[in-house]
Amino acid sequence: MADIELSALLLVIALGFLAAFIDAVVGGGGLISIPALLATGMTPATALGTNKLASAFGSLTSSLKFLRARHVDFRMVMKLFPLSFILSVCGALVAVRMPGEVLKPLVLIMLIFVLIYTLVKKDWGGIEKKAVFTREKIVFLVVFIIMGEVNYTYGLAMGASMIIGSYAGAHMAISKGVGYVKALFIIVTSILILANLYDFFW
Repeated sequence: MADIELSALLLVIALGFLAAFIDAVVGGGGLISIPALLATGMTPATALGTNKLASAFGSLTSSLKFLRARHVDFRMVMKLFPLSFILSVCGALVAVRMPGEVLKPLVLIMLIFVLIYTLVKKDWGGIEKKAVFTREKIVFLVVFIIMGEVNYTYGLAMGASMIIGSYAGAHMAISKGVGYVKALFIIVTSILILANLYDFFW
C-alpha cells in the first residue's frame, strides 16, 4: 500500500471529481483516475482495484441521475450483461496475478492507445453515455478486495469526490449536451500519462 501524502490525496480527490464528471458524460474517466492513482506510487493492480472502489460510488450516483431522467436502455444493458460479467471476472483475476513490472507499462500503453483513438475519433463526445451501475462492476470490485489490492484511504476519498463529479457530469449531460468535454479530457489525460511515463523511465 502506498504511503498517504496530503498533496497526493488532494490530487486524487480533485482528479477523481474530474474523472467522474467526464465518465458520467461520455465514459473514459478511468483514463484520468488510473494514471492519477499510479502517480501516488501504487502498484498497477492496487491502482486498478482502488479505482474500481472509487468509481463504484460515481457510477451509482450517475446511474441514479440517468434513471430518474429515464435515459437508460434496459434492453441493451441486459444483452451486454453476460459477456461483460465474464470479462470483468477474467480481467480482475489477470490484473491481480500479473507482475507489476509487466502490468504498469501495459496499462500505460493501453491508456495511450485510447487517447490516440480519442484524438482521431471525430464524433467522440457527440453521443452521451448512459451510465449504469451494473453487477459486473461489483464483481470486478469484489475480486480486487478479496485479493487485497485496494487502498481504502485513497479509494474512499476519491469515491467521495466522484459522487459529486458524477452528479455534476450527469446533470450537465442531460441539460447541456456533451460536446465541450473532449478538449478537457485530452488535456488532462495527456498530462497524467506524461507524468507516469516520466516516473516509469526516470
